[in-house]
Formats: sequence, structure tokens, C-alpha cells
Amino acid sequence: MNRDEILARSRQENQPEDEREQFVDAKASLFSLSTMIVLVVVLCCIRHFVHGGIKVHDLFALLWGTFAVRYFYRLWKDRRKGNLAIALTTSFLAIRQFILYILEG
Repeated sequence: MNRDEILARSRQENQPEDEREQFVDAKASLFSLSTMIVLVVVLCCIRHFVHGGIKVHDLFALLWGTFAVRYFYRLWKDRRKGNLAIALTTSFLAIRQFILYILEG
């Protein structure tokens, strides 16, 4: 292979995702987060009403932690200050719920 062929292959491999792939990824992300929220709410209701009020700190730590990671990633990609505020807030809530889970069970 000559230099031009190598450069052409490299450019082709480093092409950014096309718009359809980005759209599908965004929809998949939204769908998975929505599903997680619904599942957390259902599990919280089951724990509260069926199992007599068992604490749900672990579920909320999972939920807030997922949102924190999502917004830190978005902050890393687009540097918007709104993402920083949401990332820090959800991180605080995730850590708080995790500590409550450790202390209270």
C-alpha cells in the first residue's frame, strides 16, 4: 500500500457517526433512561406498599448516579454550564442516598 491509500483508509475509519446512528443512539438512551425511571418507581412502590415501607435509598442512589454520569458526559462533550449544574446536583443526591443506604440499610 502506498501513502495515499493508507491515508484514505484512515480517513474512512475515522469518519464520525452518520446522523441516523446518532439519532438511534439518542433514542436508545432516552428509552433506557425512561425504562429505568419507571422500574425504580415500580420497585419503590412495591417495597413501600407490599413489603411494609422498606427504605429505597439504594434505588434512588442508582437513579441519581445514572443521571449524574449522563450529565457529566454531556458536559464533557459540549461544555454547557447547565449540564454542570445538573451533574453536580444529581451527584450530590446520589452520594446522599448512598450514604443513607449505608447508614440506614
